[in-house]
Amino acid sequence: MRNFLQKLLLFGLLFWGANSIVAMIIAPRIRLNLHDKYHWVMSRKGEHFHTALLGSSRVENCVDAREFHRITGKRCVNLGVGGAGAADQYLLLHGFLRDNTVDEVLLQLDYLTLMDYFTYGFRDYEWLCYDDSESVRSALIQQRGLIRCLFWKSVPFMRLMEFSSQYRYFFFEEPPNSTTWDSTDGSRLLSSGGAPDNSFAAFRVDPQSIEYLRKIQSLCRERGIRLIAFQTPYPPVIEKLTDRSNSDPEIARFCDEAKLPFHDFSRTFYDRPELFYDRHHLTSTGSLAFTRLLGEALKQADKAAPTRQLPPH
Repeated sequence: MRNFLQKLLLFGLLFWGANSIVAMIIAPRIRLNLHDKYHWVMSRKGEHFHTALLGSSRVENCVDAREFHRITGKRCVNLGVGGAGAADQYLLLHGFLRDNTVDEVLLQLDYLTLMDYFTYGFRDYEWLCYDDSESVRSALIQQRGLIRCLFWKSVPFMRLMEFSSQYRYFFFEEPPNSTTWDSTDGSRLLSSGGAPDNSFAAFRVDPQSIEYLRKIQSLCRERGIRLIAFQTPYPPVIEKLTDRSNSDPEIARFCDEAKLPFHDFSRTFYDRPELFYDRHHLTSTGSLAFTRLLGEALKQADKAAPTRQLPPH
């Protein structure tokens, strides 16, 4: 019996060692998948943009960075990512600013972000291969717990097994360039469809989302970056599907407390439902129309504001 247990222990150690080595080789290659917008954002290095757009798919799909540049003259990058909640948005901005600079951040702020109303609230599987960053480790522990994070760290291959459907490794092929967004500024090239979500969303504030929104504000303040909040348009049907009587005052309260300028376009296209393909996203035509409105509004706000010295780069 003792001999059997020794062999079992030896087999377990060999299994753990061999698989951990393979996992440590694979993990960095996950970042090469630039079809994944998270990795595309984190791969940018040594660039300067006047404006960075930050948010969920309502930024990725609804704001065209090229059109924004044409209207405002500001070089723009779209950091919007589908399904990104406040914690994801903070980590994306933090990682992007580690190797790049921007003058201003336009933060898309809506009820989805405040209540963390996403299919998968925090994309842990996206961030596990970036856990060399203190900010990422802290977010993983807060969102998933210390024990689970220690398990992922001590048994590296388990994270690959748990989220295997989300990863591509590129052992025997070159990693592709993105085919759904512009590889320079992150503008969406194709509108993604999908079944409409017609369920009613009762509003309640998620404290952790508020905490990460404040972290975004603090990060911008530390870097001398101007932060502006805005809300993209909704179709009129949203009034029946969302508790706006509670969510709108909370958005306004957050912006007031943070002293953030807020541009609310949420009801701008209520008379043009043809510009939407679901309850949250604009068509390509709608995206261009909204981007022009956003650009012109910000141009007018800049003209009305006192002359401001931009931070040195």
